[in-house]
Amino acid sequence: TRNENYLCLANPEVLRITVEHALEFLRQNPDATGTGYAPPDGAPTCECPVCTANNLGMMQKQPADPRIQDISEGFYRFLNQVATAVGKELPDKWITTTAYSGRIRPPESITLASNVSVHVALLGYAEHHRFDFPGWQTMERATLYERWGKACRYTVERPYYPPFQFHCHVPLPMYRAHAWNTKELKRMGHMGSEWEQRCAFMADGLNIYVLARCLWNPETDIEALLTEHYKRFYGAAARPVSEFYNSIEQLLTQASV
Repeated sequence: TRNENYLCLANPEVLRITVEHALEFLRQNPDATGTGYAPPDGAPTCECPVCTANNLGMMQKQPADPRIQDISEGFYRFLNQVATAVGKELPDKWITTTAYSGRIRPPESITLASNVSVHVALLGYAEHHRFDFPGWQTMERATLYERWGKACRYTVERPYYPPFQFHCHVPLPMYRAHAWNTKELKRMGHMGSEWEQRCAFMADGLNIYVLARCLWNPETDIEALLTEHYKRFYGAAARPVSEFYNSIEQLLTQASV
């Protein structure tokens, strides 16, 4: 069947129109660094015989829905065709997307073009551990980051903050985990991190500040950074406040789930 809410990426007319749209946009916006494409949110699929074959008959796996088709192979095949066509005229422009929902796996049947950029958004995986935590979600998340770092020369992590979507403003500090994970992202070949943020200072605390400082310099002395913050922000209350957040951070980042 075909899904009226999702394009058939195996249709050559879809490819032709997409390439024309990308070139038209980039010609009219010469200062743009590139243009991006991604399916609608959720898990839309085209299940025609060609798309099913291009997707190698693969299905999603938990924590997504194993009853729904995995579209990584077919989607990145299509994106690669767009990037290759655009690159012939505008080799310095990016064609970018998000590795999200049914396309979080790097493609195995193709090699991505050098002008493809991927922002890896692993919604549904644990976000509150160091990448060396032995839980299966964190281990799989780290493996996917490692594979994407090898598959795409411009990979960017795209996490979610706070790490619990329904956080009720409970403090969720992950400062030392951020410092360690940022070094790992650099080692894996990632070019940076961007995040989906909710306005919740009590829940986030310094997460975004710490992450930003570590992205500028992965060798940032995290303990000195935190000591400076507590001293300058809380004054005489620096010690009890730091002990409070340190205790919560340890409980959060060592939680088994």
